[in-house]
This record gives sequence, structure tokens and C-alpha cells, in this order.
Amino acid sequence: MKKNLTRKERLKKSSDIDCVFSRKQSVSCYGAKLFFAESSFQWNRMVCIPARGFKRAVDRNRARRHIKEIYRQEKSDLQMGYDLIFLVYPGVSFTYTERKQQIVSLLQRAELYRTQR
Repeated sequence: MKKNLTRKERLKKSSDIDCVFSRKQSVSCYGAKLFFAESSFQWNRMVCIPARGFKRAVDRNRARRHIKEIYRQEKSDLQMGYDLIFLVYPGVSFTYTERKQQIVSLLQRAELYRTQR
């Protein structure tokens, strides 16, 4: 059963995004960085932001689609009540599998899974 990201699960307002950035809770790995902060909602909200430096829109959009799909698959295992910002860096063209390893490791290091993997 495919569960898409609903409208309420998207972090859109620039003031909300700035608030998450200002809390300075983050973990990073090669190619990606996760900023996170607790929120007052009973669900998680997320946004994927490609960093400057992607040469082509195709690469930028592919990275964004990959992150959204990986998050969609993992969201049922995550703790609720967080705002998440995935900052994705260009460079080597990462495959879907490599991106998934990055995102899962970031979520583990941030201790956002309900049960440790």
C-alpha cells in the first residue's frame, strides 16, 4: 500500500524552515545533511532542499524525488512530532541505493527511529 506525502506532512513556510535551521540540531554524512527539530504536531513534516551546485535541473529534481520516496518508505518506522530538512549535495551522481543508505544512516544517527536498527 503506497502512502504518499500528504499536504500536512510537507514543511513549506520559510519561517518554519528558518526555525529548524536556527535550532542547529543536525547530523551529516557524505552527500547529505539532516536538520531536525521537535514540533508541536503529532506527525512529521519534511522538506528536501538541494544545495547550490547542481548543474542541471534534472539532477536536482531526481535527488529530490529519491529523498521523498525514501522518506515515504521509512516514515512508518520514525518517531512522530519532528520537522525534518534533508539538505542534499551534488557531486558524484548518487544512485537510489546510495541515497537510501545516506538517509537511513542520518535518521539512525539522529535517533529518530522508534526502535534502533
